[in-house]
Amino acid sequence: MTPACPPTAASILQRADVVYPDAARDAHLEGTAIAKVELDANGKVTKVTIQKSAGAGVLDQAALKAARDSTYKPATEDCKPTASIYVMVVDLRPE
Repeated sequence: MTPACPPTAASILQRADVVYPDAARDAHLEGTAIAKVELDANGKVTKVTIQKSAGAGVLDQAALKAARDSTYKPATEDCKPTASIYVMVVDLRPE
């Protein structure tokens, strides 16, 4: 039997601006980090970790902040919001 509401994945509602660190600019650093964002059933961030480093701690910290400051819609299961995970790719390059 098909459920009344198909499950949905977590999604991002508003992506926070990524603040490129001055220290990274001074050192000519850039990269892409992948952040794993754990959400509760209300879409509130409960934990953020780096799944793939951008190659420098200062860049990873900027990626963590952007992921933490963004807003999310949690996944749904059986028509109800549920704790979930969102994976965010964060490009860190000077403007």
